[in-house]
Formats: sequence, C-alpha cells, structure tokens
Amino acid sequence: MFRLTARSGLPLLLAAGALLAAFCPDQAHAQAKVKKYAPGDKDLAKLVASYLEADEDGRAALRAECDEAYEPLKTGSTLSKLRKNALKAAAKFGPKVEDSGSHFLYDEKKEEGRYILQGKGKGLFVALHGGGEGRARAEGATRLQSIGDCYWFFPQCPEDSPTGWTSPDAERLVMDLIDAAKRCLDIDPNRVYITGTSMGGFGTWGLAARHPDVFAAAAAFAGSPPTDSAQGRPGVFANLCNVPISFYHSLDDPLVPAEYGQYAEREMKRWQEEHPGCFVFRHDEQDGQGHGRPKEGVGPAHEWAFEHERNARPKKVLWQPLCETQQQCYWLYWQNPALDTLVQAEVLKENEIHITVLEGQSDLAGLSVLLGDPLVDLGKEVAVFVGGEERFRGKVERTLSTILLTVPRFDEDLLFDARVDL
Repeated sequence: MFRLTARSGLPLLLAAGALLAAFCPDQAHAQAKVKKYAPGDKDLAKLVASYLEADEDGRAALRAECDEAYEPLKTGSTLSKLRKNALKAAAKFGPKVEDSGSHFLYDEKKEEGRYILQGKGKGLFVALHGGGEGRARAEGATRLQSIGDCYWFFPQCPEDSPTGWTSPDAERLVMDLIDAAKRCLDIDPNRVYITGTSMGGFGTWGLAARHPDVFAAAAAFAGSPPTDSAQGRPGVFANLCNVPISFYHSLDDPLVPAEYGQYAEREMKRWQEEHPGCFVFRHDEQDGQGHGRPKEGVGPAHEWAFEHERNARPKKVLWQPLCETQQQCYWLYWQNPALDTLVQAEVLKENEIHITVLEGQSDLAGLSVLLGDPLVDLGKEVAVFVGGEERFRGKVERTLSTILLTVPRFDEDLLFDARVDL
C-alpha cells in the first residue's frame, strides 16, 4: 500500500534532521516546518488508489499523513486541477459497466451482479423489478422504461423477498452500478433517479432513504416504505427531506394494502409542516388495478420525477443514519454514525451553521461538517453551533485530507476540500 512515508527515505531524513538539530538548531527548526503544497499527478494517483483500497484505519492514517506532509490548499487553478485529477484517478478504481446489453458487474463466471443497461443520455434511471417465483428477474423491470435521454439500469436482485432490495448484497449492487456509471458513462450526477414496482417499490423507498444524497427523485409503485406493519421505520421519512418522491397504490391491492400509502402520505405531510420547503411528494391512489400499475402507466410519475434535479449541497439537511456504512450524507460526514439519531444541519445566516439533535443520542463525536460553495464563503470566518452552543469559529482551511475523505463518492458535487471536525 502506498504511503507518503513508504520508500521515501523518511527514516534517513529524520536521522539527518536529528544531526542537524544538534549542530544547527535554527536551520533544523526551519527545515521541520517545510511542507509540500500538493502531490504531483503520479503521486496523487497512487495516493487516491491506495486510499480507495485501504480499510478505515488505513484511510485515517493516510489522511493524517497528508495533514503532516502538505500545506493547506489555496484556491485557484492548482486546486481545481487537484480536484479534477483526484476524481480522474478514482475513475480507474472499481468495476466497470458496459454501455448497453446484459452483463455481470462482478464475476461473470459466477454470474454475480447481473444487470441490463438500455438507453443513453445525461440522466440515469435505476429500475428495480418486483418479486415472486419466476418473476424476480431484471427483465421484469424493463417494462418500467419510459423516459428518453436517459440510461436505464435494470439490476437483478440477489434475493427474492419483500425487503430483497435493501439486503446488503442488493444494496451493494445498486450503489456500485451507480458509482460505476459516474466513472464510466457520461451522465450528470445530479440527474440520477430510482424507481420500482412491488418489491422494487419497497426498494425504491428504502434505497432512496439510505442514500438520499445520490438521487434527484424517486418513483415507487405498489410498494411502501420499509415496514413490519403500516408504521414506517425510523429514518426513512426524515432522510427524504431533499428527495422528491412519487408513490402509487391501488385501493384493492391484495398484496401491499393501500393503507401503507395513506400512512406514508400522512407522514410526509407532517414532515412538510415541521420543515417548510422540504419533503416534496406526489401520492397517486386508484381503484381496480390490484397489484398492478396505474391506469395511465408509469410515464407520468417518471416525468414528474425527471423534472427534479439533485441539490447536492442544500442549505438544510436531515439525517438519521440507517446503516453503519453510510458515513456521508450531503455535507455531513460521520466516521461512526449513531444509528437512528436524527440530526438537523442548516445554514441559518451567512457562514453560520447550526446543528441540532432532534432524536437520539446527543453525542456527535466524530461528526464533520464539510464546507464549500454555495454553503459558506471560505474566504471569511465560519461559525458552527451545536445545540445552540458555539463549537467552532474561525477560518477553515482547505486540505488534501478532506479531498481524500470524500473522493470515494466519485461525485464532483460531493467532493469537498474543507471541513470542521466536531
């Protein structure tokens, strides 16, 4: 694994520094302060590759080494190039996707990670098929394709169950496909959508809530929020603060009762009232369609979804982590997220950020606030308040370690170069 200190002669430099300190203490002190501005293109590519391959401890060590070795970054063309090259290096990491047809994302011999890709354009729809014996295949979702000027991914769920799409393997496949699309296809990361019917409707709700900063909008048919009854699980609704969602049910659906959709509508309205300007939704309820699709088809819901674009840096974020692997949500990063703790973060005044715990534990240890345009002006002083108490005030430096922290998202708008650690 590449390290800034590996094979760099650092031990010899330290020994030389000790001798220099003994005979020329002033020169040694000056030399100890010398840091590089930024790595060269080749070193940056190696660093990014090593970072993406490392485990959590290895990544933390690399970030610490960067802070020791490099000066804070300055705005300008050099920083823009550094960000661009970091994403370029990341684009070479991970599985690739073909631009059309049926393929396997992982091991073709073992038939792991099957998907179908159709269409072409700047947008990307991920369409999740339903369940049931003989129907739980990627081909079942191809009938959902309705919008042009879009790539359409039809992944095949590894598990046929009502919650199949939120199983770890299925979630990994969907999110890896989206990451691969960002690396390999010419798509707009702000125009990624998710849709599904039946089991895929459950998956649409669940994955949009688990990864809200990925999707511009969602459209679920004959499915519901992940539930054990008609009561939604914590986090599902809260995390959709900035993800518009359309959902449909038929009153005579024998498999997914319409009361699930009615409950979801009540909850979304409640969240709307508590958080004005957030929680955009569209609920369509019909009768006589059983467990099928709307009478007019799926097109109107998809067209409604396609009218929206993702705002990757909204002024207000609600985040209730649903899984330990979800460490970044918009401009918040939590090394060890406290599951079911509901955090509200918003920019209330110019360069003033307020974080409030609405539910769960009050300890936000390990939480970082990621900063950049248009949230704050890094040329000015920034203040961060937690629970009304000022926790930070001052100029925030741009660092290579923050670029590394966020480069695994493979997404320019989710790539940050400045942060405040709480």
